Order: sequence, then C-alpha cells, then structure tokens
Amino acid sequence: MVEETGNKSTVWSRRNKWITGVIASLISFSLLMLVLPQYLEGGPVIYTLYIVIITIMFLVLVVYIAAHLVKGEFDIERKIVKERRANRKPKVDLRESFRDWEPAGGLHPLTQNLDLEEYAGKAYGIAGEAQERKKKRAREIAKERHMAELAIRIREDTREYSIQKAIQKDTEQISEIIHKRKSVDDILSGYLNTIGMRFAPVPRGEFVMGDGKRSRSSPAHNVRFREPMYMSIHPVTQEQWESIMGFNPSRFKDPSMPVINVSHDDCREFIRKLNETERTQEYQLPTEAQWEYACRAGSTGRFCFGDDVHKIRSYAWIGEDPDTGKPHPVGLKDENAWGLFDMHGNVWEWCQDRWHDDYKGAAEHGGAWMTGSSNDRVIRGGSYDTKNCECANRDRRPMDYRSKNIGFRVVMVFDPLALLSQGAFSFVKRS
Repeated sequence: MVEETGNKSTVWSRRNKWITGVIASLISFSLLMLVLPQYLEGGPVIYTLYIVIITIMFLVLVVYIAAHLVKGEFDIERKIVKERRANRKPKVDLRESFRDWEPAGGLHPLTQNLDLEEYAGKAYGIAGEAQERKKKRAREIAKERHMAELAIRIREDTREYSIQKAIQKDTEQISEIIHKRKSVDDILSGYLNTIGMRFAPVPRGEFVMGDGKRSRSSPAHNVRFREPMYMSIHPVTQEQWESIMGFNPSRFKDPSMPVINVSHDDCREFIRKLNETERTQEYQLPTEAQWEYACRAGSTGRFCFGDDVHKIRSYAWIGEDPDTGKPHPVGLKDENAWGLFDMHGNVWEWCQDRWHDDYKGAAEHGGAWMTGSSNDRVIRGGSYDTKNCECANRDRRPMDYRSKNIGFRVVMVFDPLALLSQGAFSFVKRS
C-alpha cells in the first residue's frame, strides 16, 4: 500500500515485502549450507537432490526479485499519475459561482432584485446571435463576390462584341423596353417585340457570298460581320403588318401567312412606323449580304442543309402552279441551323440594296450596297411558284413593284448586353 507523508508518497511497505522475502531466502541458504556436510555423507543421490533444491530456490529468488522490481516501478508511475489527476482543480460553472457570489458590503440596492442566472443566460444568447449574424454576413459577402466575378467573366467573354457601343436611347426608353421583356432568356436566346415579332440571334462571323456559277452571283467574295444581329424568324405576317399599318393589302387573307402585295417603299414605311412604336431606330430591311449570311447559317453548300436537293421540300414551299399556288402560313417547314424559317421559299423577300448585275466592287463589310444608278432593288430567296431557291439565288424588281409572291422580313441590330447593363438581370428566371 502507498503511504502518504505530507504531500509526498512512499512505497516502503511494498519494498518491505520483497526485502523480507530476500532475507528469508538468505536464511534458508545459510541453513542449507550448515547441513551441507551431513548431505555429503548421504551419497551421490542425496548430493544431487541437494544441488537441485539449491538451484530451484535460487531461481525462485531471482524471479521474485525481478517481478517485484518491475511491478513496483509500474505501480509507482500509476500512483503518481492518479495523484496528479486527483489534485487537479475541478471545472467551475461560472453561473453557479456567480449565483453564490456576494460582495462583502452586500449588493447595491439597484441590483438586489436582478436574476443573475437569467442575465447570464441572456448574455450567452446574445453571443450566439452575434455569431449567427457574423456567419450570415459572411454568406452574403461570398454571394456578392460570386456575382461580381460572374459579371466580370461575362464582360471579358463578350468584350469583342463592342459592348462600348453608344446607347441611342435615354434611360426612360430603355426602362420601358426592358419591362416589356418576359425574361432575360428572351433577350439572350431570342427576342420578342411588342407586336409579336420573334427574332433569332445571328452571330458575327465571315462567309463566302455568291457561288461563282452564274454571272449575277459572281464573283464569290468574302464578307465579314463584326457585330451580331437579330433577324425575324419568318417573313412579316399579315397580322403583324395590320397591327402597325391598320390595313391588309394581301390578296390571300390569313393572319399567319406572309404579307404580300407590298412594294419596297411600303416595307420601308412599315419599318419606320415599327421603329416609332418600339421607340428605337434598330429595325431595318436586311442587306443582301445579311440575308444570304443568315440563310446559309454556316453552310457552304447550295442550301442551308448542304447540297442534297432532295431535302429541299422539308425546308421550302416551291414548284407550285403560279396560277393556283399561294403563300403558306409561316413556320410550317423545317428551320435552318440558326432558327430561321422559310428562307428558301414561301415568298421572295425585299432587301435594302440597289440592283447590280454582279458583285464586282461589292463591299466586304456586309452593309447595304447603295451606289449605282439602278432604281431596282434586290429580292432574295425564291417563292412558292419558283424552282430555284438556292442560298445565292437573287433577282430584281422596281421599288414600287407589288406582287402576290413578294414579302419581306426584318433585321435588327440589337445588343442584349446594353439592356443587361441597365438592369435586365432582374428578369432572370429563378428555379
């Protein structure tokens, strides 16, 4: 057992045990040595037995001493650790101590009725609320940082799209247009104006205009568009025309058919009034280069789908009897790769450009080619009563010419980033 003297521990009682055992063993050895002469007289057998007994006693003594030494050292260490743990100061609940505390002079009269435990609990609660507010603020900062990084990434990815283009509308006009948009998805993946005309984005790029096979579409030449544009996905319908002009000049009445019997001058007047309605100057007739670029939609073949002429009836209304044929409702055939319908045939479509017999001297920027003395204007695409409707197909008509197989579509120079920078992010669909 361990005995304590003051603050020190002793192990003398345990050591006394094995010391006593050692002394007893030595006394036994001494007695054996005293009787040794008698055993020697007993003969070899007795002598051998004596040696065996002596050896066993010696081994027992050695094992006994070693075991007690090792066990004693472990016990000493264990007792010391136990004593140290026992001497540690117990943890104190501050609220318990605070509850029992009272100054020598007694509590101040203003604090005699306070529930100290309640106020200590409130202090813990206030600290917890402060921690929650800190975490919430950290989440808000992370979200703001993420939105800022996203905005920077969008600007960097679209830097080449001339996002510094001058805004031609004042703040009130921009706000009014933005609030008419259903969502930012309509702005980025397509555009729908106030009279229901839907536009598809046509990316900037470069293409080879013409085919070099016929004199009127030669020579083939490169045209580059440095800015994206938006083109109406199908010819202007009778319903859209009537909503702006107030009458319908078409011979075959159907709100979903292309408007026909309109001259080049009539189309320009429609566009002027459309710009007034939309409070913009962005709508215009497509240039000849814009029209062919949008029709091809990246294709280098004869058609927007390649060179297989057998597929043409999946994309166009063509080859009908001129006497009995008529335009068809828009958007019933397949669209090209950029989401445009009826480019290869339903009605011919007016373009801005003056007529030129070939492309010699044509500009490479894709703008309207207005030089020259011809009063005719270009029509493109083909119609329900023609057979040639290749991408490079072109023809001419006087500006005041009207026909049952000529209509038009509208192009718009429209930068969605300009609207987004003015607050269109408020229209993002939330999941």
